[in-house]
Amino acid sequence: MQIEAITEGFQSDLRAQEVLSQLVNASEPVTNNSRRPTEIYGGDLVIAVNILVRLADYNSDQGNVSSAADVNNYAQVASNLLDSANSRTWQKLENVSFIFNWDFNF
Repeated sequence: MQIEAITEGFQSDLRAQEVLSQLVNASEPVTNNSRRPTEIYGGDLVIAVNILVRLADYNSDQGNVSSAADVNNYAQVASNLLDSANSRTWQKLENVSFIFNWDFNF
């Protein structure tokens, strides 16, 4: 996975900023003419949140000051994930984690 390569210091074809930019695009709310589902599925939501956390930790560990574009992208991804179209997915994740006593370690 590219994010692991980036955050663990291995060779990667992508930079953290590029992963973040791709995550913005992947998490954007669906328009009426899209072939994507109207909501983000649970597993995809968990993966996206974990990527955000890893990128934030990586930037913190590196002592990097993110650019204004990076900060805007972090905020945009968070906004996209918290979009009302994903509320059912968040509720399902909450119910599943409660039933199985899972901790997603966000």
